[in-house]
Amino acid sequence: MDARHGSVAPAEATGTLGKHRAGAEDAGVYRPILSGRYLTPLTQPDGSGTCTTTAIAMIAGCTIDQSIAASALSQPSKGTYNHEATRALRHLGVKYGRWTRNRRNIPKFCLCTLENNRGTWMHSVAVLDGLVYDPLIGWPIPVRVYSDFILDSYSKNKGVGPVQWHEFLPIKTPPPGYRS
Repeated sequence: MDARHGSVAPAEATGTLGKHRAGAEDAGVYRPILSGRYLTPLTQPDGSGTCTTTAIAMIAGCTIDQSIAASALSQPSKGTYNHEATRALRHLGVKYGRWTRNRRNIPKFCLCTLENNRGTWMHSVAVLDGLVYDPLIGWPIPVRVYSDFILDSYSKNKGVGPVQWHEFLPIKTPPPGYRS
Protein backbone atom coordinates (compact mmCIF):
# COMPACT_ATOMS: atom_id res chain seq x y z
CA MET A 1 0.00 0.00 0.00
CA ASP A 2 1.14 3.56 -0.65
CA ALA A 3 2.89 5.03 2.42
CA ARG A 4 1.02 8.32 2.00
CA HIS A 5 -2.29 6.58 2.61
CA GLY A 6 -1.38 4.80 5.67
CA SER A 7 -0.08 1.37 6.19
CA VAL A 8 3.64 0.95 5.72
CA ALA A 9 6.73 3.10 5.82
CA PRO A 10 8.46 3.63 2.47
CA ALA A 11 11.14 1.08 1.63
CA GLU A 12 13.64 3.93 1.30
CA ALA A 13 13.09 4.99 4.93
CA THR A 14 16.34 3.42 6.07
CA GLY A 15 18.43 5.52 3.67
CA THR A 16 19.84 8.98 4.13
CA LEU A 17 18.18 12.30 3.37
CA GLY A 18 17.62 12.44 -0.38
CA LYS A 19 15.06 12.36 -3.16
CA HIS A 20 12.14 9.92 -2.99
CA ARG A 21 12.21 7.47 -5.88
CA ALA A 22 8.66 6.61 -6.81
CA GLY A 23 6.52 6.20 -9.89
CA ALA A 24 6.17 8.62 -12.78
CA GLU A 25 3.29 10.40 -11.04
CA ASP A 26 5.77 11.66 -8.42
CA ALA A 27 8.41 12.83 -10.90
CA GLY A 28 9.98 16.08 -9.79
CA VAL A 29 8.32 16.05 -6.34
CA TYR A 30 10.78 16.32 -3.45
CA ARG A 31 10.06 13.83 -0.69
CA PRO A 32 12.75 13.36 1.95
CA ILE A 33 14.07 9.89 2.67
CA LEU A 34 14.63 9.50 6.39
CA SER A 35 17.07 7.67 8.58
CA GLY A 36 16.56 7.02 12.26
CA ARG A 37 13.25 7.62 14.02
CA TYR A 38 10.31 8.60 11.87
CA LEU A 39 6.53 8.44 11.73
CA THR A 40 4.68 6.80 8.88
CA PRO A 41 3.34 9.80 6.90
CA LEU A 42 -0.42 9.74 6.34
CA THR A 43 -2.60 12.02 4.22
CA GLN A 44 -6.08 12.98 5.33
CA PRO A 45 -8.86 12.30 2.81
CA ASP A 46 -9.44 15.23 0.42
CA GLY A 47 -11.93 17.80 1.68
CA SER A 48 -12.24 16.20 5.12
CA GLY A 49 -11.75 17.87 8.48
CA THR A 50 -9.77 14.92 9.82
CA CYS A 51 -6.35 16.54 10.26
CA THR A 52 -6.28 15.92 14.03
CA THR A 53 -7.35 12.29 13.81
CA THR A 54 -4.85 11.75 10.97
CA ALA A 55 -2.04 13.29 13.07
CA ILE A 56 -3.10 11.08 16.00
CA ALA A 57 -2.96 8.02 13.72
CA MET A 58 0.64 8.92 12.79
CA ILE A 59 1.56 9.37 16.47
CA ALA A 60 -0.13 6.13 17.60
CA GLY A 61 0.94 4.05 14.59
CA CYS A 62 -2.62 3.07 13.67
CA THR A 63 -5.01 3.75 10.78
CA ILE A 64 -7.07 6.91 10.40
CA ASP A 65 -10.27 4.87 10.90
CA GLN A 66 -8.94 3.48 14.20
CA SER A 67 -8.05 6.99 15.32
CA ILE A 68 -11.54 8.28 14.44
CA ALA A 69 -13.14 5.38 16.32
CA ALA A 70 -10.91 6.04 19.37
CA SER A 71 -11.91 9.72 19.47
CA ALA A 72 -15.62 8.74 19.46
CA LEU A 73 -16.52 11.55 17.06
CA SER A 74 -20.08 11.67 15.81
CA GLN A 75 -19.05 13.82 12.81
CA PRO A 76 -15.29 13.37 12.16
CA SER A 77 -15.36 15.72 9.16
CA LYS A 78 -16.32 18.65 11.44
CA GLY A 79 -12.98 18.69 13.26
CA THR A 80 -11.71 17.55 16.65
CA TYR A 81 -11.56 19.39 19.97
CA ASN A 82 -8.55 19.04 22.29
CA HIS A 83 -10.48 16.85 24.77
CA GLU A 84 -11.49 14.51 21.92
CA ALA A 85 -7.85 14.31 20.78
CA THR A 86 -6.64 13.41 24.27
CA ARG A 87 -9.45 10.83 24.62
CA ALA A 88 -8.30 9.19 21.36
CA LEU A 89 -4.65 9.16 22.45
CA ARG A 90 -5.59 7.68 25.84
CA HIS A 91 -7.77 5.02 24.17
CA LEU A 92 -4.89 4.13 21.80
CA GLY A 93 -2.47 3.75 24.74
CA VAL A 94 -0.43 6.89 24.06
CA LYS A 95 0.79 8.84 27.11
CA TYR A 96 0.93 12.62 26.82
CA GLY A 97 1.62 15.78 28.85
CA ARG A 98 -0.42 18.98 29.11
CA TRP A 99 -1.44 21.31 26.30
CA THR A 100 0.86 24.34 26.23
CA ARG A 101 1.15 27.53 24.17
CA ASN A 102 4.91 28.03 24.51
CA ARG A 103 5.79 28.90 20.91
CA ARG A 104 9.50 29.23 21.56
CA ASN A 105 10.17 25.56 22.25
CA ILE A 106 8.35 23.01 20.13
CA PRO A 107 8.47 19.65 21.99
CA LYS A 108 10.57 16.91 20.40
CA PHE A 109 7.51 14.65 19.89
CA CYS A 110 4.07 16.28 19.96
CA LEU A 111 0.65 16.96 18.48
CA CYS A 112 0.45 20.63 17.40
CA THR A 113 -2.38 22.89 16.40
CA LEU A 114 -2.07 25.84 14.06
CA GLU A 115 -4.49 28.77 14.06
CA ASN A 116 -5.08 31.98 12.18
CA ASN A 117 -5.08 35.25 14.14
CA ARG A 118 -8.90 35.42 14.12
CA GLY A 119 -9.39 31.90 15.48
CA THR A 120 -11.58 30.95 12.52
CA TRP A 121 -9.22 28.36 10.96
CA MET A 122 -7.33 25.56 12.73
CA HIS A 123 -5.17 22.67 11.57
CA SER A 124 -3.25 19.87 13.36
CA VAL A 125 0.12 18.30 12.63
CA ALA A 126 2.47 15.81 14.32
CA VAL A 127 6.10 16.71 15.09
CA LEU A 128 8.97 14.29 15.76
CA ASP A 129 12.66 15.17 16.00
CA GLY A 130 12.37 18.49 14.17
CA LEU A 131 10.17 17.20 11.34
CA VAL A 132 6.55 18.27 10.82
CA TYR A 133 4.14 15.61 9.53
CA ASP A 134 1.28 17.58 8.00
CA PRO A 135 -1.79 15.51 7.02
CA LEU A 136 -2.45 17.88 4.09
CA ILE A 137 1.02 17.39 2.62
CA GLY A 138 1.83 13.73 3.21
CA TRP A 139 5.58 13.80 3.85
CA PRO A 140 7.77 15.25 6.64
CA ILE A 141 9.16 18.78 6.44
CA PRO A 142 11.79 20.33 8.74
CA VAL A 143 10.20 22.64 11.35
CA ARG A 144 12.18 25.68 10.14
CA VAL A 145 11.06 25.23 6.52
CA TYR A 146 7.49 24.56 7.66
CA SER A 147 7.44 27.70 9.82
CA ASP A 148 8.97 29.93 7.14
CA PHE A 149 7.20 28.72 4.00
CA ILE A 150 4.25 26.41 4.62
CA LEU A 151 2.54 28.57 7.25
CA ASP A 152 2.96 31.57 4.94
CA SER A 153 1.51 29.53 2.07
CA TYR A 154 -1.55 28.57 4.16
CA SER A 155 -2.05 32.24 5.03
CA LYS A 156 -2.07 33.29 1.38
CA ASN A 157 -3.68 30.32 -0.38
CA LYS A 158 -6.47 29.58 2.07
CA GLY A 159 -7.35 33.24 2.56
CA VAL A 160 -7.44 32.85 6.34
CA GLY A 161 -4.98 35.56 7.33
CA PRO A 162 -1.72 35.00 9.22
CA VAL A 163 -1.31 31.42 10.49
CA GLN A 164 0.87 30.59 13.50
CA TRP A 165 1.74 27.77 15.89
CA HIS A 166 -1.05 27.65 18.48
CA GLU A 167 -0.85 24.78 21.01
CA PHE A 168 1.38 21.77 21.65
CA LEU A 169 0.59 18.46 23.35
CA PRO A 170 3.86 16.70 24.27
CA ILE A 171 3.78 12.95 23.65
CA LYS A 172 5.52 10.81 26.30
CA THR A 173 5.08 7.39 24.65
CA PRO A 174 7.96 6.54 22.26
CA PRO A 175 7.09 6.69 18.54
CA PRO A 176 5.79 3.46 16.93
CA GLY A 177 8.63 1.03 16.28
CA TYR A 178 11.14 3.00 18.39
CA ARG A 179 13.71 0.95 20.27
CA SER A 180 15.85 2.60 22.92
